[in-house]
Amino acid sequence: MMMTLSKKNAEGRVATLLLSLSRRYGRRHLSPNSLRLPMSRMDIGNFLGLTIETVNRTFSRLQKEGIIKVDGREIHINKQDALNAICHAAR
Repeated sequence: MMMTLSKKNAEGRVATLLLSLSRRYGRRHLSPNSLRLPMSRMDIGNFLGLTIETVNRTFSRLQKEGIIKVDGREIHINKQDALNAICHAAR
């Protein structure tokens, strides 16, 4: 996964993380569109190789575009297909 993430920009890395969490939630028979982030923004940044500021800006940008809705650690994915497009285009 780290090799895949290292080839993507910040938006692609965050999109990949959100899609991965969404798939995990789906496999556990939970809603794949309503997620609770299992780590802090700082931990997400460390995991993805980004600064906390970049993680925050990326979440804000995705929310402004209507792709996700953010409420603290709660994330609601509004447009799964848009996240997929970001994930695959950000190489």
